[in-house]
Amino acid sequence: MLMRLYPFFAYASGPAEGLSLEDIKVTILKVNRADKSVETVVDAQPAQAEIGKGYYAYYFEASDLDQYDYLPFVEYVGSEPVSPTFYSGSQLDVDVHTRASLGAGAVQWTYTVTTQTGEPIPDVDLWITSDPQGKHVLASGRTNQQGQATFWLDSGTVYVWRQKSGWNFANPDEQVVG
Repeated sequence: MLMRLYPFFAYASGPAEGLSLEDIKVTILKVNRADKSVETVVDAQPAQAEIGKGYYAYYFEASDLDQYDYLPFVEYVGSEPVSPTFYSGSQLDVDVHTRASLGAGAVQWTYTVTTQTGEPIPDVDLWITSDPQGKHVLASGRTNQQGQATFWLDSGTVYVWRQKSGWNFANPDEQVVG
C-alpha cells in the first residue's frame, strides 16, 4: 500500500516554503506488532515534492499492515531555522491527519482531472480546503485511472489543490459542492 506523509515546516514567522527537498530527511521504522522488533524501511531520503504553504510530500510502500506499524520521523537538516510540525504514529497534527481523509461531510462529490483534450490524468494528488490560502484542509485523495476522486464534503465553496510530478496546475481550483 502506498503511504503518504505531509510534514509541515515553519519558521518562527510562518510556513517555510521553498526549502531544499534534499534537506528534508525521512526515516520510516517498521515495527513488528508481535515481537516489537524494529527495522528501518527508508532512511535519509529527501521529500519528493513541495506542495506549498509549508507542506511537503513523501511517499513510501508499506506492506502487511495487519502485522506491522510504520513510524515516520522527519527532520530538516538545512541551515535555516525551521522546525517540523510532524510526529510519529498517532501524534500527527490535525492538518496532516486530515489530509489522509476523504472528508466527513454530508455530500458525496466527485472531482475529475483531465488534460485540455479531455484525457483523464490518473494519480494526481488532491487536497480540498475551505479557504483559498490552503490553510484549512477538509479532505485529500488521489485520482484513479479515470482521473476521478470522490470526497465527502459539506455544501458550499471549496478550493481544490492538485499536484503531480511533471504537471503544472493552476491552484487552487474554486468549486461549489452542491
